[in-house]
Amino acid sequence: MGEEIEKTLKRRARNPVTGKNEIIGNMSYKEWAEKHGINSNLTNNVNNNIINLNRKTQNIGMFSGIPERMSKKHIRYVAEQYGIDLKGITLNIDYNAELLRTPLVGRADPETIGSITFFPNAFKSREELTRTIFHEIEHTKQYREYGVKFVQENRKCFEQITYEAEDKFIDNLKRKGIVL
Repeated sequence: MGEEIEKTLKRRARNPVTGKNEIIGNMSYKEWAEKHGINSNLTNNVNNNIINLNRKTQNIGMFSGIPERMSKKHIRYVAEQYGIDLKGITLNIDYNAELLRTPLVGRADPETIGSITFFPNAFKSREELTRTIFHEIEHTKQYREYGVKFVQENRKCFEQITYEAEDKFIDNLKRKGIVL
């Protein structure tokens, strides 16, 4: 293939920040990694056969100023740290930067009971993330116990109950001397 044609080739690649596919110029993984400041060398530690896969350790791009890591693994870690049971819960993260302009932090999905979506603002502090995990799990429990229709029809009441339970949970942690 001629060099001129090769330069015009395009391909799809998933943007790690937005999670959406984008059209990019034709380049190797090594070129792409260098362009995005990622070490493309997978190092094999012969002593213990561990491969360094350069896992995400911090937020990047539009979310680099958010202190809590925006990952499902981190949500699971925080939940475990504060004794929140995630059994039967499916975690999702919405990487839409426009959501940073809203007060929204999460949503328990009434169509798929047990599925919770976390918005970027949920990760603005450890306490906010803990509150969001607890709060949305409470809504999931309400959907399961009372049914989606009843909870939605009495949304204001259930929201108040959930906020009270969330505050009580956080207050109990703080009384035990647990720092969020």
